[in-house]
Amino acid sequence: MPLNTISPLCFITSRALPVTNSVCTGPLTGITNLAQVPAGANCTFTPGNGNVVALDPNFETPSAWKYNLTVARDFRLPLIEDFRLQADLLVNQFENALYYKDLRALQTGTAPDGRPVYGRTTTGTIGANQFDLLLTNLKDGGYSASAAITAQKSWKEGVFEGLDVRATYTYTEAEDGNPMTSSQPDSSFVRFASSDHNNPTLATSDYEVRNRLSVNVSWARALFGDNETSVNVFAQRRSGLPYSFVYHNSRSGNFDNDFGNAVPQSYSGAFGTSNQLFYVPQTDANGVVTATSDPRITYSGINLTDFNAFLNNTGLIKYAGSIAPRNAFRSAAVTTVDLRLSQEIPVAFVPTGKIKLYMDVENFGNLLNDKWGVTEQYPFYRGVGTVVLNCQTAGGAAANCGAPGAVYNYSQLQTPNLAQGGTNNAPRDEARRPQQILPASTWQIKVGAKISF
Repeated sequence: MPLNTISPLCFITSRALPVTNSVCTGPLTGITNLAQVPAGANCTFTPGNGNVVALDPNFETPSAWKYNLTVARDFRLPLIEDFRLQADLLVNQFENALYYKDLRALQTGTAPDGRPVYGRTTTGTIGANQFDLLLTNLKDGGYSASAAITAQKSWKEGVFEGLDVRATYTYTEAEDGNPMTSSQPDSSFVRFASSDHNNPTLATSDYEVRNRLSVNVSWARALFGDNETSVNVFAQRRSGLPYSFVYHNSRSGNFDNDFGNAVPQSYSGAFGTSNQLFYVPQTDANGVVTATSDPRITYSGINLTDFNAFLNNTGLIKYAGSIAPRNAFRSAAVTTVDLRLSQEIPVAFVPTGKIKLYMDVENFGNLLNDKWGVTEQYPFYRGVGTVVLNCQTAGGAAANCGAPGAVYNYSQLQTPNLAQGGTNNAPRDEARRPQQILPASTWQIKVGAKISF
């Protein structure tokens, strides 16, 4: 099709609902100015119906300053000769990090805990349009810093000939404002936890692995002829991935009922159906949340003994009187062991030929015991529900969260017991458990052969 010819039917859609922005029943030819309605093509337009993603006219290309330092030394110790110790430091400082801003979001008030409450501006032509997003830059782009120490020893002779042992411990801290988790703008805008998505602040990155210890032990030797036998074991223990505590069931449609911000159409099975961070009530002088310890909060149907145990068991209590930060919590650590065995054999009538038979066992520990090597984490975007939120007046009448004098009302504490209908003895004072991740939590065996000559 020529560049100046467009097919008769043109429309713009959003993922949530098809929205026809323009329909032309005649051929579009000779297009030279996209700002003008084509003549003779019988076109109808519905101004304002299309969602818009625009680029900030002052947009800056994201960049990073990278610094690294490595120090290594070889030692000859009395019992362990040829021992290497190495230290590494890697720092990334990010500038002009990306984030999306919703141009139709208009602050209409302030919630009881100080976060903004948004409405939708009607400035301009508004039809079925849901959002107008602007791709722009954060002033503070965040950083990552990793420090690692490695110890390594190889044996080239003697009884341990062919043995190589390497152990590395890595500590990492990383912060970002918006993790930009998706390839689609609206998804990247909403699929992270915040108390103000239009003005995100730095917090622990979704991608941070705080602690990692890895050990690699390999042994290779030609036991008969020049045919190599090798064994390789790789084991690691790493921190679990971070997650956030958010409100639960705080939306209908495309926007949060309480704070007015855009929310995802689907949470991919997440345990929190809001992307707004949880406010932890103030405690009394004894460190206990009571019905009157925080004037911002009222309760409906929540057992405060269970609620206090919930706050302590999850670690939320340390943020009493404030909004719990994004990704301030972490799933359980994960330990995995992988194994490879290989053996070379000669190829008949091909002097230089070798066949290498090998077997890879991923998550070898899980093969030995199905409780080992299990990875548990909360589903994307790793928001964990706490309570159902409604806003009220001090007298108990429904109110907008941004209205003067409004208070929060907490109900339906999100525990395993509630999730299972309260019909069994599931815990009433813990957060819902993360999900087991497959196939990472199962063992796998691969057997193969490779020929070379």
